[in-house]
Amino acid sequence: MADTFVPGLITVPMPRSAPLVKDALWPALKLCEAMLAEGLVADVLPLLVRFHPISKSAWALQGRRPGPKDHYDSIGIDRPNVMLGVHTKLILVDDVVTRGATIMGCYARMHDYFPAVPIACFGITRTISTGENSSVVLPSTGIITATSNDHIHRQP
Repeated sequence: MADTFVPGLITVPMPRSAPLVKDALWPALKLCEAMLAEGLVADVLPLLVRFHPISKSAWALQGRRPGPKDHYDSIGIDRPNVMLGVHTKLILVDDVVTRGATIMGCYARMHDYFPAVPIACFGITRTISTGENSSVVLPSTGIITATSNDHIHRQP
């Protein structure tokens, strides 16, 4: 994962499924702070904010999970005037990647505000929908795509 965690990398924690309330647990922020404490990243910028709640993907029935557009429409940038340098590299950080709809919606929102900034995504864990899990610790890289009707394909 050396090509992901490059010098100067700035983490952006993914928002929770509902707007934050005082003293609420924000797992993605905790992950970003841990990466910073370990020297893996240069900074943490909590730029994404959820303006209105959305169904939590992990609890939604099949066919009722929010799609990338649902996530995109429910989030915004907390500090739209933040200045990012030309050499800035961002990484969106989440605790669990289920299908990837949240990542896709947040990536699109970030790209709208910072079109010239390279953005990668990182999840500490991912669900496996088919097949057997061959290892508990198996770092991987992959691609998440969606069709026009929000059918999402995550590989792996």
